[in-house]
Amino acid sequence: MNVRGIAELQTRRRGVALAFALIAALLQGCAMLVHGELQNLPDWDTHPRAPKQVVYRFDEHRYIENDPAGGFVSPCQGELYYVDETLGIRTYFSVNTQGNPRHRFKVDSPYVVVRSDKAVKISLDQGRTFAVLNVPPSGDIVVVGSTLYSGWYGDWESYEFDPSNGRREVVVLTNLRFELVDARASGLSAAVAKRIAEAELSKAGPGSIEFVCRDDLPWRPSVKREREMQQPGARR
Repeated sequence: MNVRGIAELQTRRRGVALAFALIAALLQGCAMLVHGELQNLPDWDTHPRAPKQVVYRFDEHRYIENDPAGGFVSPCQGELYYVDETLGIRTYFSVNTQGNPRHRFKVDSPYVVVRSDKAVKISLDQGRTFAVLNVPPSGDIVVVGSTLYSGWYGDWESYEFDPSNGRREVVVLTNLRFELVDARASGLSAAVAKRIAEAELSKAGPGSIEFVCRDDLPWRPSVKREREMQQPGARR
């Protein structure tokens, strides 16, 4: 392939990545907006809540927690939080509308990178705030340093991001504001990207590269019932 062909291919990949990020932001924003409106209704507080649980763990003190509000029908849906117990950080970053991602996920980077079933996000301040990372959110995700490898059915692509100097783009959808961190194709061939990503995945311990959501945990009472139980003299 000549230089012009390579440039056109990279342009198309960037366009596809941006489209993925915009669609993910739109869907996620709509889900949050609808969910937020419903949560304020009195009847919403009468729905039992799925159990709060750790669904992905980076290490002993950093993990992703699923803490669903009332109204979700599956324990693997609901609000996702990034938690760093050492720094005392617990930050909401997304909603799983369909369920936890079923693809492999591995991060070895100075940046905090998280994902839901709709988007990949990055934090530049140790997990206190997150921005949408402009890469396709589906499939396997492996982050090494400032390079992200995205794999889908064995076909890998790689992206470089430099949040400190890279382009940032703010997208406004209705009244929702999303920030994208730009990423660009790294120039690695698919074969090299696959070899690096698979090598990183193979170094991970069993169960440390997938989201794990238990569906056998007891559900929590509704917000209304929990408030009633906290009243003096309430029957438990």
